[in-house]
Amino acid sequence: MPKPKTKYTIEETATELSFSTQYIRLLIRQGRLKTTLEPLVEGSLVSHHMVSVEELERYRNEAPRKSRRPDGRNKFIIYLKATEIAPARKALQDAGMPDVAAGIRPSNRLKGYQP
Repeated sequence: MPKPKTKYTIEETATELSFSTQYIRLLIRQGRLKTTLEPLVEGSLVSHHMVSVEELERYRNEAPRKSRRPDGRNKFIIYLKATEIAPARKALQDAGMPDVAAGIRPSNRLKGYQP
């Protein structure tokens, strides 16, 4: 039976939290995620950051969520010409995403756009 993990590398932490490794490194630099420096191998002068299981859980439970939307979804912006809106809606409908298709709307008044 494998021994339970007690520490995670930056890459493993990124996978666990569903963030990029760059964002994890930023959290470490900002002091929002605490790590310990441990040698790569016994006696090595080269070290790497390790995140404890307790720190990972603390961050997961206490840190504000990255998304600012109340439902936690990401917001995507698609830049389309007025003539491209209808085909984009149809493509999304055909792909089985009618709610996304209904959400396509111009953010400003487009010349020649007829809803």
